[in-house]
Amino acid sequence: MRAVFALALLLGASLVAPIQAQYDFHRLSLEEERLLGPVLYSTESHTHTAVKPWRKSHTDTVAPLDTLLYSEPVLGRFSRTWVGRKLLNERLVQVRTPDFDLSLDPVVDLTVGRESNANLWVNTRGVLAEGRIGRQVRFQTSWLESQAVFPEWVRQSIDSNGIVPGNGIARPFGETGADFNIATGMLSYTPSRYFNISFGHGRNFFGEGYRSMFLSDASFNYPHLRIETTVWKIKYINLYNWMSDLRPEVAVDGVYKRKYTAMHYLSLDLGDRWNLGLFEAVIWGDSVLQRGFDVDFINPIIFYNAIEFARGSRGGNSLVGFSASYKIQSGWMAYGQFLFDELSTKDIAAASGSWKNKFGYQIGSKWYEPLGWKGGFVRLEYNAARPYTYSHKEVLSNHAHYGQPLAHHWGGNFREGIVEMAYDRVRYGASVRYHYGRQGNDSAGVYYGRDVYTSYTERPYDDGHFIAQDNPSTMHFVDARAYWTVNPPMRLRLEVWANYRSMRFDQPVDGLYEDQSQWALGVGLRTVLFNRYFDF
Repeated sequence: MRAVFALALLLGASLVAPIQAQYDFHRLSLEEERLLGPVLYSTESHTHTAVKPWRKSHTDTVAPLDTLLYSEPVLGRFSRTWVGRKLLNERLVQVRTPDFDLSLDPVVDLTVGRESNANLWVNTRGVLAEGRIGRQVRFQTSWLESQAVFPEWVRQSIDSNGIVPGNGIARPFGETGADFNIATGMLSYTPSRYFNISFGHGRNFFGEGYRSMFLSDASFNYPHLRIETTVWKIKYINLYNWMSDLRPEVAVDGVYKRKYTAMHYLSLDLGDRWNLGLFEAVIWGDSVLQRGFDVDFINPIIFYNAIEFARGSRGGNSLVGFSASYKIQSGWMAYGQFLFDELSTKDIAAASGSWKNKFGYQIGSKWYEPLGWKGGFVRLEYNAARPYTYSHKEVLSNHAHYGQPLAHHWGGNFREGIVEMAYDRVRYGASVRYHYGRQGNDSAGVYYGRDVYTSYTERPYDDGHFIAQDNPSTMHFVDARAYWTVNPPMRLRLEVWANYRSMRFDQPVDGLYEDQSQWALGVGLRTVLFNRYFDF
């Protein structure tokens, strides 16, 4: 029966004309963002690019961007055969009718590599389905199963918290490997040109940077309801999330504790160049697994809930942020974010270094096609967060999910500089990215503000705190890669990559911290569904 079904799908695929995906959202992919950037970051575009993933129905008001992503087909005798078309230029299965569209594709990541003292590999298999029902409903779902042996610094992270960064719970595989799986899904409904409602299991991103001080896509997927309102020069997002705390010491009968967040993001275009953003997150934990999602927090008005929390009317955690960006010219943008986790104007004036001044900030610039360099991209970015930022008195209410921070995944107590250069065309590209970081590390038994999974009540003192305090470390990280896209509609590509990571501690403590210098390189065939962040 399965063979008959598979044969029917393949025959159906061979009888339809080449089409592209009908799903409503672009992928959260840095490479895809660079390809579309020259168009979306022009001074004539008003697409609120800080809200990601981008919606195709909005980006297509600027230009039909699928024609950019899926152009440059391979031509020749082989590409005209069914196998050649499916391998190089088309989705594997494509069905299109007036009322229904469907695309089905395999998902793979077959990578082999080497680090200084071990072999590395990734073996991922999965499937992706996306499409349309009628004119207003779109859907997407994927499922991936993986086994892998990662570089040493990633393995150390997995050993410490049991999580593959951005990829969920790790089960032991062999002596040093990890077994894990990822499921995503989204249902999108657009009742009018002003509103979109989506519900699913995935990720979101607020900001223009490589990092975000508000909400990034570095952590694992989470169930969420997203309501998007777009009118005049305003885009307003209501984002309600169901999240988990995986610490075994707080599990109830083996069930992980739940936490809930209500997030709001308001994006306002001022003219052709300026954009201002306001961000709010309210987080509350369900320590007894009975409270559930508090309907009081469904209030869609930004800052209303944060003000209530500030007045102490309800338990929980609130964060507030402001962002701004300016298009210096078409394709060239300066941007920044400032996040308040907690702020005491009295202590700022006293210059006492109070722990209460918990905030983070970002400033950066990115340039698409600089100086007329077709396909080129340059980014400079600086990020910093004071000690104890994103943490909370009740750890369950911290700004984190599945063992990782929801914003910058270094947590708190750090500063970081990023330099990135890339060259991207539809079929091929290359990039190099360099990170320099200073991080303050928590000593054994003393909490200096980096780990967001420690209560800030564990601080050793109230005043005299500064970024990268106590036993600081210096990190250098380089990621270089080059790729050739085998199939643009599937985003299937061959790539070669190399990483170098150096971590040096100023003051080794009882041999616990040692200088580390590690490299890794590899080659693979990979479907690009989402970003991966191993730069920590």
